[in-house]
Amino acid sequence: MKKTFLMLSGMCLCTVAIAQTELGLKASIGTSNLAIIGEPVNNDFVTFDPALAYQLGGYGTVALKDKLLARTEILFNSKGAEEQRLHYVSLPLLLQYKLLEYLRLEAGPELSYLLYAKNPAIGFKSFDVGMDLGANLAISPKLMLGLRYCIGIIEMLEVDMQIPNDQGTPAGTIQLQNRALQLSMNYRLTR
Repeated sequence: MKKTFLMLSGMCLCTVAIAQTELGLKASIGTSNLAIIGEPVNNDFVTFDPALAYQLGGYGTVALKDKLLARTEILFNSKGAEEQRLHYVSLPLLLQYKLLEYLRLEAGPELSYLLYAKNPAIGFKSFDVGMDLGANLAISPKLMLGLRYCIGIIEMLEVDMQIPNDQGTPAGTIQLQNRALQLSMNYRLTR
């Protein structure tokens, strides 16, 4: 899986480099959390606190049509919750639509490979998939502000997490998914 992810990353970056419409750097700050999917009997047993999240990396954008663009990014980022920090290399594959000359809407999948988990004993999967939805606003010819929400769409645990009831016996299982809200600064290097 790791080789496939790296190969896909390399192919996407090469495609952008060949077409070289727009290349840039990106830095983001935001909040992330783990969403609990499922209905354990004892809902108070599992709670997570939101965590400060960040992203650093680069991007490439290619014009497909007059107002339609393809954007790929390669990012080092943090997700998870305060109790369980997760660090990934992520590859968002986005379609952007120029609503106005200075405003772009974007959506697409985000593929992530887990590099490090604060508590590896929980058994997180090494690969995560999310859906991104956001917007970018040009504040100068070289700078864009972005706002993006990423919602995890696959279950992150290798095995179901058993939730005990008040007597300590298993009462239900839960699944976890990433959620992240990011505010970014994009600096355009080319064009």
